[in-house]
Amino acid sequence: MRPRTGNYFKVRKTPGAGRHKGQLNLKPTVKHIFVVLAAGLLLASCGHFSLSSFFRGDPLARVGKAELYLDDIRTIFTPGLTPEDSVELLHSYVDAWIKQQLKLQLAEEQLSAKQRDIDSLVTDYRNALMIFKFEQQYLDRHTDTLLTDAQLREYYDENRDEFATAGPMMKAVVVQVPDGFRQENQMREMARSGNAEKLQDLFDICVKNNIPYTEFTEWTDMSYIYASVPRGQQGSDNGLAADRSFYELMRGDTRYFIIITDRLAAGTPMPFSMTREVIRTTLLNRRKQDALRRLEDSVYNAAQAQKEIVTYFKDPDTQ
Repeated sequence: MRPRTGNYFKVRKTPGAGRHKGQLNLKPTVKHIFVVLAAGLLLASCGHFSLSSFFRGDPLARVGKAELYLDDIRTIFTPGLTPEDSVELLHSYVDAWIKQQLKLQLAEEQLSAKQRDIDSLVTDYRNALMIFKFEQQYLDRHTDTLLTDAQLREYYDENRDEFATAGPMMKAVVVQVPDGFRQENQMREMARSGNAEKLQDLFDICVKNNIPYTEFTEWTDMSYIYASVPRGQQGSDNGLAADRSFYELMRGDTRYFIIITDRLAAGTPMPFSMTREVIRTTLLNRRKQDALRRLEDSVYNAAQAQKEIVTYFKDPDTQ
């Protein structure tokens, strides 16, 4: 009896068999395979003998020295399969196995010995993964993740230049006014005023008349605000970068009122509120790096003290 493994199929090497590239050997016909398979399953279910002893015999397919046997694939046949489905499944599986073996054969021929050294790659990956999992567990247990606003603010004050804006940042409101709306002029005056109370009156008119408007209450890149307006026939309007607080753009039958309520020039340090999470991440990463460095030093010093470390080379200066 051939030894079994947990795999769906095993590759068997035929001792002394010649290497014929791409040569396939499908000895039993599909019809015969299914008949034998069905008979074997029936008899085994009656307790006459085990499937493992029944499914010995000639291979189903051969590619080079690799062979696929019927007992290698018996687990793919589940109860309830019709004969047609079983035959189709068998064809599909054998075809996939053949293609896999051909690619493996090609890889063996084309890859260098170093490239074929999969074991070392698996070992390196396993080691790296185990160390990563251990470090994550260690950090979860030994890293203080509490950071106060005072600590975040201290870092911000000491590193303001790191948070300079790359481009203009704004807070704004974009109102979509239907062309010819009866209160259009009144709304335009409110939008131009720069007065908070009149801006609220503008919002009230929008709500009462189902006029869409969008508030950018957080600091937002100027280009993103302009992107909320459909592109015009002449392309982008770079006027939003100018020192203005109101813009009016016509798109189809809609007037877009862009109201700038606050702005930051390019190169200006971002407000602390915008940098809070970035600073938190930076400080936590520093703590993690420090914790891992202390761990490495502790483990190394303990191993040295217990004389568990032995090196067999000397620096040229000490020889």
